[in-house]
Amino acid sequence: VWSPKASRDFSSFQARTFRQFDLLDALGVGYRIPAPVLEHSAVFFTDSVEVPVPVEFEGGLNAPDVHQIWIAHTTDGSEPTADSPRFYKATTFHESTTLRMALVRNRQRIGQSSTLQLTKMDPGELPMLTPEALEPGLERAYFYGGKFTGRLQGQQHFQERFAADNPDGWSQGATSVVEAADLGGLENFKRLACFFTGAVRIDQGGRYTIRLASDDGSRLRLGGVEVIDNDGEHAVIERSASVVLTPGVYPVELQYFNAGGPGSLELILEGPGEAQWLHSANL
Repeated sequence: VWSPKASRDFSSFQARTFRQFDLLDALGVGYRIPAPVLEHSAVFFTDSVEVPVPVEFEGGLNAPDVHQIWIAHTTDGSEPTADSPRFYKATTFHESTTLRMALVRNRQRIGQSSTLQLTKMDPGELPMLTPEALEPGLERAYFYGGKFTGRLQGQQHFQERFAADNPDGWSQGATSVVEAADLGGLENFKRLACFFTGAVRIDQGGRYTIRLASDDGSRLRLGGVEVIDNDGEHAVIERSASVVLTPGVYPVELQYFNAGGPGSLELILEGPGEAQWLHSANL
């Protein structure tokens, strides 16, 4: 029997499952323990940023041995091990850091790790564009029907392959202007590489959350900086970044590919003000 939807608390449910693992082991029941769930995959900050504990431990964060499970972490980008320092309380970072976390149970590393890229950066460092030369919408170019040879490549890669007699069998579609970064009109292509270029106008400064969900891979650059890497062949995965933006117009580049089967793409910008997608008036 399911509890009423309004009263469901996944964090509480996740915490209570920790004390069930010994019972499941005794019963021979198979289960999967996911990697620690992080709110974002990247955070850009100016002075410092506080990172909370991503998993609520029943029994108190300062007593993680209650159920012989805890979070191990590293700050140099390396994979955490059972001997890595424990991440048991909110921690403040003052410098750029690649933070990785993984669960340890009964003093053995379990499951996959999660990565949080912390980047210290003055919002003024991001290059801006002249708004007078821009019009609403994003420029979208795409290629379809060919085969992929590894990770997502940029638009220049595909154009160079065309110049080299197109050994991968791609066809090039017409470049157009679209209102949003999605697959409108291209949903039926099973093998697709899509490139969005343009800019985003920010009228009100503050901290913005960028969410990028795709099937298969995608990458997003804002102001020349890669803010989300969601590359690889996978079902729908959403990754997000948190970044402080000042008012202005920032260049945007979004790459997407679908290696086969149904595909999807969604880009959302959330913050204190409205965001408007723009493209070059010379298209």
